[in-house]
Amino acid sequence: MGFIVYSVFTGIKSSNLNSAIPTDVSAVFTQVPTDTPTLAPTPFDTPAPFNKTLLKDNFTNPSSGWDKAHTSNYTLEYKNGTYHILINDPQNGQIVYLGKNFTDASIQVGIQQTAGADDGHLGVACRVTDTGSLYSFEFSQDVTYGIYKYTNWSSDTLDEGTLDPNTISEGKINQLVGVCDGPTLTLLLNGQPLLQVQDSDYTSGGIGLIALPGTGNAPGFDIQLSQLLVKGP
Repeated sequence: MGFIVYSVFTGIKSSNLNSAIPTDVSAVFTQVPTDTPTLAPTPFDTPAPFNKTLLKDNFTNPSSGWDKAHTSNYTLEYKNGTYHILINDPQNGQIVYLGKNFTDASIQVGIQQTAGADDGHLGVACRVTDTGSLYSFEFSQDVTYGIYKYTNWSSDTLDEGTLDPNTISEGKINQLVGVCDGPTLTLLLNGQPLLQVQDSDYTSGGIGLIALPGTGNAPGFDIQLSQLLVKGP
């Protein structure tokens, strides 16, 4: 199975540091073949959990800061105790972020994909800035996953891999955690540590939620996010 690399770009948005900012992401998908896909993560030391709660959101309060929008291309809304993202344009995804100024943080959220292509990417992001720099932690229901570095809303792969299909609960809630601890970036899914990389270029910024619809060109990429928890040292 080949990995999927996302090349994304968008116009620069103005910011309101107290509200969520949606970002239209035009995605070009390129299949990158691999002869020996990673079937199991390389062992590494799991980072010690942070213990200070920086942000907690169960998405029951529509005034908690995340953007709300209804267009022909996408829907962003609070719905039945979740944050709901529906993308009808298969050529564009969404990065929605809160313009905070966190440095070290872990971002945990429950993500459920209810419709759309299996190779669509779901994720969280840290150190997001208005100029489109961020680190993202993404997975898809075709059991690929990765840590990516965005510059001007265009992504480069830091590392990625594939999993046994039983690791991901297809159509159900998956617990995704992205940890930014100094230069160390760690991805965990359903309690399993998957990837850890080093990159020191970005040191602070907001947190984000990511939905990229995949290569199938089918509309209706539908995800629900629940129980967001952000912790720091």
